[in-house]
Amino acid sequence: MRLNRLDLIRYGRFDGAEIVLPRPADGNPDVTVIYGPNESGKSTAFNGFLELLFGMKSGTHPYAFKFDRSDLLVGAELEIPGRGATVLRRNGKRAQSLLDHQDRPVEETILSSALHGLGEDDYVERFSLNDKGLREGGERIAGAKGDLGQLLHAGVSGLTNMAETLEAMTARAEQFHKKGGRSTALKTGKDRLKEISDALKTARLTPDREKSLRQDRDDARKAFEEADVELVRARNRQAAGQAAQTWYEQTEKIRNIDETLADYPAGPELKKGMVGDVATLVTTLSEKAESIASADDRIARHEAVISENEADPAAGHLVAELAELDQIRIDGASLTSRADTARSDLEKRIGERDDAARQIKQILTALAVSDEPAEALVLTTEELETLAEAVQACQTTEGELRAASNVLKTARDQLGDAPAEPKDLSHLQISFDAWQKVSDVSGLEHNLASERARLAKAVSGLPASWQTLTQNGLPARE
Repeated sequence: MRLNRLDLIRYGRFDGAEIVLPRPADGNPDVTVIYGPNESGKSTAFNGFLELLFGMKSGTHPYAFKFDRSDLLVGAELEIPGRGATVLRRNGKRAQSLLDHQDRPVEETILSSALHGLGEDDYVERFSLNDKGLREGGERIAGAKGDLGQLLHAGVSGLTNMAETLEAMTARAEQFHKKGGRSTALKTGKDRLKEISDALKTARLTPDREKSLRQDRDDARKAFEEADVELVRARNRQAAGQAAQTWYEQTEKIRNIDETLADYPAGPELKKGMVGDVATLVTTLSEKAESIASADDRIARHEAVISENEADPAAGHLVAELAELDQIRIDGASLTSRADTARSDLEKRIGERDDAARQIKQILTALAVSDEPAEALVLTTEELETLAEAVQACQTTEGELRAASNVLKTARDQLGDAPAEPKDLSHLQISFDAWQKVSDVSGLEHNLASERARLAKAVSGLPASWQTLTQNGLPARE
């Protein structure tokens, strides 16, 4: 991997700076020397390159003095084997901080594969030789034992624990396989492989085993079909048993009903459709009973709520005042009820007053006395009572006459042809008694004539259109 360009976009004291590392001419070593006075930014640039490779440090950042940590951004153009020139950037986020040239997150494996798995400490120790590294390497050489070449290599490359590493690798190798070992990973794997091989041999499908399995399958299928047929029969028997039980229960109910009705006389045959009406009536009664039960339940709940709550202290005073008001009677009704009725009837009474005013105006116009005040045409109380009694008597008589006529017509229609000789005269006696009540209408006709004469006498002083006026309503008595 080669660094072609380092971009210090927002890092330390740098803002939009870049360091280009040109390629050498053919035959020249690929080495670029970066130099400058103290505090010129050499260490800042090197630390920015390290954080591009391995991510920015958590916590307080030493180079976040010009920009906030979340705004830090470094980048570089790297020559990565297999990828060519690749532009990458690193921001201060804790996750997905590695970006491409379009600021889209990319996988960290791009850099880790190019670094061959080296961590930041190993990379700094191997490729960042400085005064501190030289001093620490010398101390490790002075304190180490063994071959001098190994010690020198350890001082340069940082491999100071080669013997310990070899011992650890040997121990891991023996855990995997050791001659005569009983619990190594290889021995355990071989034992498991043998168990699997034995299981495969046992489960191997031979012609005899296939024949046996096919026979077992055929036997199981035959047993299933027989069981299925038996299940169908059992279900049919069960359905027949349930039907028989239902028939028995309904027959028992019918017998009980017949026994209950045996003490009652036989009634007339119901008309067509009456059975449905009776069933509807029974259903309605059942619904009403349920409604009553539900209302009783609500009443009980409300009473429970009332019993659980204490009485309002002010309610007693109000109850006493309401009781005093209820004791005040006007025309036999309490004052409060009269007030409620008057309030509800106010709008209706106003409408009736307006209708009466219109009727008075129409009557005055019909009588051609529009110049006379309405009070001058008001009948006396005695005249109004006489007129009202006459009209009422006339209407009553006409109603009785119509009712008698209808009864007579109905009776005549019901006589029809002569019926067959009855076995007894009870029904005939009942019919005769009913006929006698309406057979003689002469008295009713005489009463009608008398009432008509009274009516004619009472209305002799009224205009010819008095019947129309009475249909519109008589004025209230004063």
